Amino acid sequence: MKNRRMCLSLPLMLLVLAQTLAGCASVQVKPAPLANVHKAALVAFGWSVDLSSEEDKKVSSSIGDIINTSKAIAEASDASTRELVPRNAYDAVSKKIDENLHWTMLPLQDVAANPAVQQIVTSIKVFGDSPAITGVMHPYQGDRLSSAQRKELAEKLGVDAVVFADVKIKVGGTSGFAMAGMGSITKYPQATIALTVYAPQDEEPIWRDRGATGDKATTGVANTMGVQNDSTRDAALAEATTLSLDKLIARYHEQAAAPAAK
Repeated sequence: MKNRRMCLSLPLMLLVLAQTLAGCASVQVKPAPLANVHKAALVAFGWSVDLSSEEDKKVSSSIGDIINTSKAIAEASDASTRELVPRNAYDAVSKKIDENLHWTMLPLQDVAANPAVQQIVTSIKVFGDSPAITGVMHPYQGDRLSSAQRKELAEKLGVDAVVFADVKIKVGGTSGFAMAGMGSITKYPQATIALTVYAPQDEEPIWRDRGATGDKATTGVANTMGVQNDSTRDAALAEATTLSLDKLIARYHEQAAAPAAK
């Protein structure tokens, strides 16, 4: 009977082990070099929001599509409006790192105005997604920097580390009911943040999280007959971002406290 119980528990043990190994692979923390970081700059920042659901793909309201498309065009033509939420998210990332790791984070305006950053922004072409914030690198550009370029960039900015972050927001859950484009559904955003930190002297990241997914926001974005109500959208996206940052820091502390691999 004892052996049978052990056999029955083996699959569960293997599942737990697999999940643990997967978590370790997605989060890498090197406490020793991180201890030498006192000032850092978030030099590459990605931001994408897709609040479409599976139901949206099955059916759409022509009126809703027209209204939502008009909103998107108007927002795209106004850079200050288009960049407001990404800028707030950028500041939220910097503030969270500052509060929890006690690093002095370079302000956004200083990063965007730095000639070394601008040289990279203009020299490495991005196909598809455009930078979320004018003057700040797209994560694609940051990933293509050599260790020598990262070192030079850190020196020009006067920091101990450079940080890349990419925030992606999707629908984490819904409430309400709609059919054939009729009715009302509230969508609750859920954010995932990927973060990479490099010290000037290191070839490999000293902190990398490939994807910290937070809880879904409690603030929802209502969609009535396919038309998105924007009154709560910014608050919902901000909450989702904050929840993903909470998860990011929790994963950081968990990995930092884990025994070093032998």
